Amino acid sequence: MSSGEQPGFFDKTFRNTNIVVLVLFSICCSGLALIFGIIGLVTCVDPVAKKNALIVTIIAAIAVAISTPVTIIQFRGPAPVIVR
Repeated sequence: MSSGEQPGFFDKTFRNTNIVVLVLFSICCSGLALIFGIIGLVTCVDPVAKKNALIVTIIAAIAVAISTPVTIIQFRGPAPVIVR
């Protein structure tokens, strides 16, 4: 980041937020965190902010990949019982 350039919202957020909070956000709010992480990867200039955005994106993507099939299976309900 050049000396005269002001950091943007995502630069400040990903750089100044504790990594533990970012990981918890990624797990608990995975869909929103995935969107924010991707936006952070695209817009962040600061290397620390970009690294933290990458961590959030990876963890959120894993959480979405795990939770989506589980949610689909839950809503399908139990397998039907066939009585003969």
